[in-house]
Amino acid sequence: MRPTIAGRPLLPLLLALVTGWALARAGSSGSPDEEVLRRLERQEARWEALARRLEAFAPPPATTSACAPTGADLTAVREDLRQLREELLRVVPTATAPTPETKPSPPSWENNARFAEAHRWVEDRMATGRWGDAQRAELHAWRGQLKGEQYQALLMKLVVEVNAQRLRVETTHGPPF
Repeated sequence: MRPTIAGRPLLPLLLALVTGWALARAGSSGSPDEEVLRRLERQEARWEALARRLEAFAPPPATTSACAPTGADLTAVREDLRQLREELLRVVPTATAPTPETKPSPPSWENNARFAEAHRWVEDRMATGRWGDAQRAELHAWRGQLKGEQYQALLMKLVVEVNAQRLRVETTHGPPF
């Protein structure tokens, strides 16, 4: 049974009321474009207020910097730096002053003979194609008999051979050299 009001159906009347209410609601709130415009205006006002606050805290634009001297002041700045450097050199103790570099003494003929012997030894080991713990121990023994540059030359020769895969490393513990 359908609900009725004094013999009339109630459904058409309810539909008319809901439709009227929806139309009235849509007409009173304005279009979506108007809502977007209002939001944009509010956002613009916020940006302007923020810009005014930032301007209040900004430093004045006409300040000069001591870090950027003009061309005329450059000689004065150089003179100041020279004086500061001289004062610092007087204050710093001489123990921390850099020592002059000493040139290494030229290798003696005895040392050259040892280097030639070590070079032949490395060549013989490279001819076998293998490098193991015994060879590493022998190389460490040569270390005390050679100058630093000579030992480095032997190491470079070995490293080149290992990298070229002409010398197979078979050490069990630690680095190969």
